[in-house]
Amino acid sequence: PLLANTLKGYYSVMANLYRWAIREGYTAVNPVEPAQSRWFILNTPTLDRARRNPRKRNLEMEEVTALVRNMPIHMAALVALCSTCFLRVHEGVKISLDPAFFNFEEGWIILPDDPFFGDKRKGNERLIITPSLRPVLARYMKWREQRVRRKPDGTPVTDKLILHSRGDQCGESFQENINKYVHKHAIRLGLM
Repeated sequence: PLLANTLKGYYSVMANLYRWAIREGYTAVNPVEPAQSRWFILNTPTLDRARRNPRKRNLEMEEVTALVRNMPIHMAALVALCSTCFLRVHEGVKISLDPAFFNFEEGWIILPDDPFFGDKRKGNERLIITPSLRPVLARYMKWREQRVRRKPDGTPVTDKLILHSRGDQCGESFQENINKYVHKHAIRLGLM
């Protein structure tokens, strides 16, 4: 069976799709809303428990720093980027080393457009490499240079900044598992 939060997300997406279809004149009714309302009434206790879970909380910056210090560098770089630049995981893994998007010396990163997720960031899309982020990225860049898979001519197979531990570009499974991985390390460090 699916988790309550997963079903909540499915209902939300479907209801929003029908709201759009009504606005655009494709349909007159939203068949999802009655089922969604009944489901929310039946699952309110489960959703409330998940919302109040004491293990699910925001970490303080000192705790994130401890995580970054004690994680493998390929994960630490992503956690440092996400926490310092307020990125979502899917945004962190799409950062490109293309000079049009990344300049370590000048200290900036621009998120490239993402056809799947769209551009949800508002305002300035240039991210600043802060003094606290710079040493983590410098250490990671050395690791990346040694690990990245290369074509027969010696050029890297990917220009993505964040790589999997094997030196490959991160796929969807990496993005899905990062939360579990961070949570596991937070427990190991006694933060959760």
